[in-house]
Amino acid sequence: MPPRDLPTIDRPPCERAQQPVSETDTRRLTARRVAPLLSLVIFLVALFVLSRQLAELDTGALMNRLGQTTLVEVAMALGLTMASFLVLSGYDLLALGQIGVRLPYRTVLSTSFQSYAFTNAIGFAVITGGSVRFRHYTEAGLRAMQVASIQLICVLTYVIGAATVVGIALVVDPPQVIGVAAPVARLIGCALLAAAALYIAACAILRRPFRIGRWRGRLPSAVFGIRQIGLVVLDLTIAGLIPYVLLTGEAGVSPLEFLGAYVVAITVGVASNVPGGLGVFESAMVLLLPSLADSTLLASLLAFRVVYFLLPAGLAALLLIGQEWLRHRRR
Repeated sequence: MPPRDLPTIDRPPCERAQQPVSETDTRRLTARRVAPLLSLVIFLVALFVLSRQLAELDTGALMNRLGQTTLVEVAMALGLTMASFLVLSGYDLLALGQIGVRLPYRTVLSTSFQSYAFTNAIGFAVITGGSVRFRHYTEAGLRAMQVASIQLICVLTYVIGAATVVGIALVVDPPQVIGVAAPVARLIGCALLAAAALYIAACAILRRPFRIGRWRGRLPSAVFGIRQIGLVVLDLTIAGLIPYVLLTGEAGVSPLEFLGAYVVAITVGVASNVPGGLGVFESAMVLLLPSLADSTLLASLLAFRVVYFLLPAGLAALLLIGQEWLRHRRR
């Protein structure tokens, strides 16, 4: 046994680099490599599906449909967009209330607007929306862990609420999805509604903290869960009406059927991590609503992208630049 007073010799950097990598680190590294590749595959598949649709589309008919969009329809779309982003601030208000923090509403509204505007246009919600929230909320005095909790609550709120909206739409008025019969769609809808009901029940019954690995958490109250679902239902209803009112009066589908297709398509677009869900969202809408003429639907979705994606992203960029300039001047 060597004497204890002998100095400890550190391993050279080359030897430390050769230490075995843990299984967890390997999985994380694999996930980081696979995720961008998966997003690229989804994007290419969506482009292929969309290109097949565009190949059969009369470009003149598409431009004609865009030209038929009236000022009243544009004004309604802009008003619904403003209402949608006001409702989106409710996600942050709910999350802040859950962690016991109060901030001025102007701070919450500005942060929420920029977060969702950039997320809608760019994608990668955790990076874009999370970065904006981290910048503004830490400036307002919140800790990094609190900001992470807000981001997590906002994501979970959307997932739970979206499942509820899709479930209601599939049960009441299922879209004529290719290859899926109405009874099957209603069965899926019932399963989604059962999952939402189970979540509310768990919130009411399981009041003790729980632990998953090294992470500890606690379910919110049942009242909070109901508020989450109600907020998302309102949010998606308003947002889904924007492309609907831009259909130039020739919808051919009920508002509820269109809303169900919209929620599925926008959720798939967000989950794909393709910037703005470009191509993925449009392809899903075309597949979910085959009863609509492609020229009518794509014209509506193109106008929707301008009103709901591009304009808010541009305003959010100007607002962010202005805020950073003011902060720099104060220092």
